[in-house]
Amino acid sequence: MYVNWSPDARSLLVHQESGLHIVPIDGVISGAAKTVGVSSMAFSSASWAPDSQSFTHVETISGNLAVVITKTSDVDTHQIISEGDSLVRVGWSPDGRQIAIVKSSGGLFHTLSIYDIAEGVETTIHEGPLNAFWWSPDSSKLAIVEEASEIEFTHNWSVHDVDYGNVNLLATYFASDQFLFVQSFFDQYVESHNIWSPDSLKIVISGLLLDLEEVINSDGVLVLPPEFDSQIWVLDVSGNADPVSVGRGTLATWSAQ
Repeated sequence: MYVNWSPDARSLLVHQESGLHIVPIDGVISGAAKTVGVSSMAFSSASWAPDSQSFTHVETISGNLAVVITKTSDVDTHQIISEGDSLVRVGWSPDGRQIAIVKSSGGLFHTLSIYDIAEGVETTIHEGPLNAFWWSPDSSKLAIVEEASEIEFTHNWSVHDVDYGNVNLLATYFASDQFLFVQSFFDQYVESHNIWSPDSLKIVISGLLLDLEEVINSDGVLVLPPEFDSQIWVLDVSGNADPVSVGRGTLATWSAQ
């Protein structure tokens, strides 16, 4: 089961097994739960529009999975915005203009796309295995984490500029166990675990950062540090400044302001 408060705190979405339900909240009193369509088990967490008037999720329509937008005023009608898959994660941008969608047919997610609300167009911006994404507060960027190819069990952090398509590779690292868990359920943790600075210029991650030129010698032999020293790292998303460690730790989140 997963529960989502609407941004205005007047509705509650409850996703339990394959059923999605909406509960109206009036002050301290809740109304009767209403079932939303047929729903599916292809997603974990629905994503609310910032204005609380609609939400996006995965619905079963005529036997097929589809990513849809549903209005709170009519939960029996769904606007299809993308084909579904066996596993889908969605995230509405903070400005309400776009929805990020990742899909998996089994294993890691294989595509990341953006659906433009005003244009009604879905655009694929990343193809290849990836693990998670986080919208920046200003909605201009997506932080993406994906498996690194050079060293087993490591990940790459990069930032994708949604408007211009630029991608900056920021770091390769071993994630701490705690942060790896958050990444695995990022669509559920995104509301409580904020990796972005309020000005959208930095992100914070936790784990062991690697300098590939140091840990892979000229003969291609891997030389890793003798112990796992997990630290909290602040990364400049422009890629123009070196990562900064603020101390040892396994999990960190940025304040809202």
